[in-house]
Amino acid sequence: MDQISEFFKKLLGTESWPARWHCGRWTDFHGWLYIISDLAVWAAYFTIPLLLFYFIKLKPNTPFPRIFWLFGAFILLCGATHLIDAAAFWWPAYRFNALIRFCTAIASWATVIALIRVLPKAVLLRSSVEFEQEINERKKAEEQLEATNKELETFSYSVSHDLRAPLRAIDGYSKMLEQDYNKLFDEEGKRLLETIQESSKKMGNLIDDLLAFSKLGKKALVKTNLDMNELINDVLTGIDKTTKHKAEIKVSKLYPANGDYGLINQVVVNLISNAIKYSSKKMNPLVEITSQKKNEEMIYTVKDNGEGFDMAYADKLFGVFQRLHTEEEFEGTGVGLAIVQRIISKHGGKVWAEAELGKGAAFSFTLPIK
Repeated sequence: MDQISEFFKKLLGTESWPARWHCGRWTDFHGWLYIISDLAVWAAYFTIPLLLFYFIKLKPNTPFPRIFWLFGAFILLCGATHLIDAAAFWWPAYRFNALIRFCTAIASWATVIALIRVLPKAVLLRSSVEFEQEINERKKAEEQLEATNKELETFSYSVSHDLRAPLRAIDGYSKMLEQDYNKLFDEEGKRLLETIQESSKKMGNLIDDLLAFSKLGKKALVKTNLDMNELINDVLTGIDKTTKHKAEIKVSKLYPANGDYGLINQVVVNLISNAIKYSSKKMNPLVEITSQKKNEEMIYTVKDNGEGFDMAYADKLFGVFQRLHTEEEFEGTGVGLAIVQRIISKHGGKVWAEAELGKGAAFSFTLPIK
C-alpha cells in the first residue's frame, strides 16, 4: 500500500529518472526519428476516435454504438502512450506513463470482451451488396405481384361481365313465365320460380360487388379534406331511404380526414350497413360512430350491439367471399369487408375488428392525417 500511495503522490514526478536523451547513446537523427514517429502515431490515434465519434453523431442508429465508443477510447489511450513516449525525451514521467498503459490495457480488454459478445450478432448483419440484392428481389416480387393482381382484376372483370348476359336472360325468362304462365303453375312450381328469381337477384348483387372490387385496383385516389360528420350524415340519409331499420345511431363529433370522398363514402356505407344488419335482431339495436386522434393518424370506429363473432375467426373477415354467418342468418355476398380493406390500404391505413359473440362488434380503420 505504501508503494501505491507513493506512486500516486509522485505520479508526475521525474526526479527518479533522467530524460531519455541521456539514456543510452542517442544521435540527433535517431532521437528525432523516434520523437517524430511517436508524434505522428499519436496524431493519427487522436484523429481516428474523433472521426468515429463524429460518425456516430451523424448516424445515431448505427448498430453496436458501444463498440465504436470502446474502440475510440482504446485508440485514444494508445495514442496517449506514444505522446508520453515522445515527451519522455525531456519529461521522463514514467509513473504517469505506466498508469496510461494500465488504462490502455483495461480499455483494450473491454473492447475484446465486447467484440466477443457482439460478433455473433454482427455476423448476421447484411452487407450493402446483400441489401441491394434483397431490394432487387423485392422489386421483382412486387412487379410479379402487380402483374398477377392486374391479371386477376382483368379476369374478375371479364368473368363478371360475361355472367351478366345469361343472368339477365334467366331473370327475364323467369319474369315472362310468371306473367304469362302463372296460372299453369301449382304452389310448388310458383315456389321454384320465386327461388330462381331470388337466386338471380343475389347473383346480380354478387357480380356488382365483384366488379366493384376488381375496379378498385384501377381507380386512382383523388384526395381532399373530408368533413367526416357531413359524410356520415349523407351516408345515413341514403341508408334511411333504401333500408328499413329500427337502429338508434349515435354519431360523435368526428375528426376531419384526408382521403378520396367516393371511396371513404363506400367504406362508411359498408360498415354502417353491416352494423345495422347484424344488430337488427336485437330488441334495441344501437350503432355508435366515434373517432380519435393517435400519433400521425385518425382512427374511426363503427360499433354495434349485434351478433358479434368469435375472434378466433377474425382473420377471415376481410377475405373475398368469407363470411362468419350463414345466408339464412344474415344475407350478404361476403365482398363488402374485402372492399373496405382494399380502400383503406390504398389510403395507407389499417382496418381491424374487435368483437364478442352475442355482444356486438366494433370495426375500426385509420387514415393518415395528411
